[in-house]
Amino acid sequence: PNLSSSWLFQRAMSAQSDANVSPDFVNELLYVNFQSMK
Repeated sequence: PNLSSSWLFQRAMSAQSDANVSPDFVNELLYVNFQSMK
């Protein structure tokens, strides 16, 4: 189960090579997620 969770997290945090994603995208996403858990 831990390996599956790690793989899923890695896939969720990866952008496709042709995607136009802000360099701060992952940081912003994690910030919003952690704020919602407060």
